[in-house]
Parts: sequence; structure tokens; C-alpha cells
Amino acid sequence: GEDGRRGRLSPGCDADICVPGTDPFGCTENELPDLRSDLTIVGGRVTHASAAFEALRTRLAADIG
Repeated sequence: GEDGRRGRLSPGCDADICVPGTDPFGCTENELPDLRSDLTIVGGRVTHASAAFEALRTRLAADIG
């Protein structure tokens, strides 16, 4: 099953991670709904990459598998 591959950020595990474009702890509560992701990885696959990460999209996909 997938139990051993989920819920951790470690080699061999699927990753769900979001890299926000702005520090969510450095903005006001009213600004939170407008935050955008620079990079989103779901199930170990890059699903979104902003211009800041677009050059790495292919490399990340290859590295993550």
C-alpha cells in the first residue's frame, strides 16, 4: 500500500508541498487569501511552478520521479 510513502518528506516517499511566493507569517490576515504558490508538488509530481521555479520544473520532475 501507500501507507509507508505518505505523510513524510523523506527519500522514497511521495511529497505534497507548497512553496508560497510570500511569507504567510509576514503578511496580514487580510492578505492571506491572496497568497500565491511559487511551487506546488502533489504526490511527488510538480503540479505548478511559477516563473521563479519554471527552469527547475524538468529537473525537479526527474529528481522526484
